[in-house]
Amino acid sequence: MTKKLFFRVVKELFGELYEMFHVDKSREMNDLFRLLINRCKDDFELPAGYSHRLQLPRDASVKYDLVTSSFTLLDLSSEPERLAYVQTLWDRVEPNGYLILTEVGTKSGFQTILEARSLLDHLFKDTSGHIFAPVSKNMRNVPEYHLI
Repeated sequence: MTKKLFFRVVKELFGELYEMFHVDKSREMNDLFRLLINRCKDDFELPAGYSHRLQLPRDASVKYDLVTSSFTLLDLSSEPERLAYVQTLWDRVEPNGYLILTEVGTKSGFQTILEARSLLDHLFKDTSGHIFAPVSKNMRNVPEYHLI
């Protein structure tokens, strides 16, 4: 899912966004974020309520209604590092908020999302939460699951 498509889907599902906090370790992706928001190369300022950083802020007490991570899990070198990252993202979600994880549509991307799903399933035993995708709880009906 491209970021442009992502913004359109978010707007359709949640309405107009009044505040957005974007984190990406790539300066180029942050520049692309700014260009998509401003629709102009010459305007380097983001609208009020929009900001971006190269890493998550240290203060975990700040929570968000919507937290997304696109195509970043496979950039992390190990499963424990990926799971720690997903835990950090989940810790930033407000109660009744959403965490959206997307990865490349490959076997390794699918496996990475399953790792995150397993962690979130475990966390939801102690807290409230619900997984909408990528698949239902009945994993036997998912052909991709049996290929791994």
